[in-house]
Amino acid sequence: MSKIPKSLKPQLELRDRLNDEIARLQARLEGVEMAIRAVTGEGGASVSARRTPRSSIKTRVLDMLEEVGATGLTANTVVDVAYKRDGERIEKTSVSSQLSRLKSQDVIVLEDSVYKLTKFAKSKEAQPPAEKSAEVHTFKPVSGVFG
Repeated sequence: MSKIPKSLKPQLELRDRLNDEIARLQARLEGVEMAIRAVTGEGGASVSARRTPRSSIKTRVLDMLEEVGATGLTANTVVDVAYKRDGERIEKTSVSSQLSRLKSQDVIVLEDSVYKLTKFAKSKEAQPPAEKSAEVHTFKPVSGVFG
C-alpha cells in the first residue's frame, strides 16, 4: 500500500469528520421521522428510514461525551450506555482504542480517571493547543438543527 502524502492528510481528516457528521445527522433525522410517524399514526417507512448506516464508534463516543459534559465517561460506561440505548454491544477494546486515538488527537482528555471532551477539562494543561490560523478548512458540527 502506498504512503499517503502529508499534504493530503487535512482533506482525509475533513472527509472523515464530514462522514461522521452525516451519520450523526441521519440518525437524528431517523428519530424525528419516527416521532412524526408515532404522532400521525403512519406505519410506512420513509426513504431515509429504510437502512441508514449505523453511527461510527467515534461518533457515538463523541456524542456521549458531549451529553455528559464535565462528568466524563469510562470505556466501560460507553459500552454500557450504547447497549442500553441501542441494544447493540460494542467491544470494549474498540471503545478503548477510539478513546486512545481521540486523546492522542487532543480531542479528549483523561482527567480524574474519566475521558472528557477537552472543552470540559478542568486544567489548562489539558486544553488542546490553539488552532493554527493557516488552516484551510475549519469543521464546525451542526448542532441543534433538529432539536
